[in-house]
Amino acid sequence: MTGTMAVLFWVSIGLIVYAYAGYPLLLLLWPFKMKTLRAPVEPSISVLIAVRNEARVIEKKIRHLQTLDYPAALRQLIVVSDGSTDDTVPALQALASGSAIQVIHYGEPRGKAYALNLAAAQATGGILVFNDARQQLAPDAIRELLSNFADPSVGCASGELRFYTEDQPGRSATLYWKFERWVRAQESLLGACMGATGAFYAIRRECFRPLPEGLILDDVYTPLQIALRGYKVIHDPEAVVFDYEAPTETHEFRRKVRTLSGNYQLLRYLPGLLGLRLIGFQFFSHKLIRLLVPLFLAIALVSSFLAPGWFYRLAFFGQLACYAAAAFGMLRGDKAPGWASAPAAVVVLNAAALVAMVNFLRGKTVIWNK
Repeated sequence: MTGTMAVLFWVSIGLIVYAYAGYPLLLLLWPFKMKTLRAPVEPSISVLIAVRNEARVIEKKIRHLQTLDYPAALRQLIVVSDGSTDDTVPALQALASGSAIQVIHYGEPRGKAYALNLAAAQATGGILVFNDARQQLAPDAIRELLSNFADPSVGCASGELRFYTEDQPGRSATLYWKFERWVRAQESLLGACMGATGAFYAIRRECFRPLPEGLILDDVYTPLQIALRGYKVIHDPEAVVFDYEAPTETHEFRRKVRTLSGNYQLLRYLPGLLGLRLIGFQFFSHKLIRLLVPLFLAIALVSSFLAPGWFYRLAFFGQLACYAAAAFGMLRGDKAPGWASAPAAVVVLNAAALVAMVNFLRGKTVIWNK
C-alpha cells in the first residue's frame, strides 16, 4: 500500500510537470525546426463573421474592417446572424445597403458552426479569413497574416491575440494566454500549432471542410483537420488582434469551461489525432494531458498524505500551502501579488477542466460563448 502511494505520487507529479514544463521544454529543444516562407501577397479574401445578438458592437466592427489596409476589390465580407433577437439584423441591413456586405439571417439559432458553414458556402475568395465581432485588428493585421500564404505548404495561419491590459499586474488570464501563445509559436516551428486564435485566423478556401453541427471549437477543429492532411498550421505573432480580458472571473471561468469541453469533442470528430504521428503526440501533450491534470493533482494530494515518511508529509503540506495561496489570489483578484496570482490561475484552469470533464461525461455542450 505504502509503495503504491509513492508510485502514484511520483507518476502524477511527473505528468503535471510534463504538461506545463516538460512539453514546452521539449518544443524549445526540438532539433528539427521548419522554416516558412513569408512574402507580401494580395489574394482575394472572404472575411467570415458569425454573430448572435451583437447589435452593441456590430456597426463599429464593420466600419473597422472597412478601414483596414487591404484593397476593397479583393475583399468579400459575409456576416451570418445565428437567430439574433436584438437589433443585430437591422443594423447589418442598414450597413449593407449600397456596400459590399453580404448578410445572411435565419430565425432559429443553430450554433456558430452552422453559421460558418453557410458563410463558407457563399465565399468566393481564395483565402477565408475568420473573424469575430468584438475584437479589433491591428491596421496591418490582414497583410501580415496573408503573407504566410506565400508558402504553398501553409494551409492555415493564426493571428496573435493580445489584451489591452497585458501590462497591468495581477492579470491571471493574461499570464496563462502569454504562455499559451508562446507554446503555439514553438509548435509552428514543428509545422502545426494545436489550434488558432478564434477571433482571427485564415485558411485556403480549398482546405475548408464543413464543420460538424454543434461543434464548439471551429478554431481548433479546422486547423487540426488541415494539419492532418499535411499542410502547415502557423501561428503568426505579427498579425495581431486585440481584445479585453473577461470582465469577471466568472466570465473567464465559463470561457475556459467551453474551450476545454470542446477539446473532448475533437476525439470524436478527428480520431486521426490519436494516431502514432507527430501531430498525435502534440495533441496528446498540449491538449489531452491538460484535461487530466485535475485528476493528477487530486492523486498527488491524496497519495502524499497516505505515503509514509517526512518527505511526503512535506509534499502534502506544500500542496496545501499552494492551494491556500491560490485561494488568497482568487479573493484578491487583480490586486493579488505574483506568488498568489500564478497558483490561482492554475487552480481556476484545472477547476474548469474538471467541469469540462463532467460536461463531457454527461453529454452536455455549449455552442456559443456567452
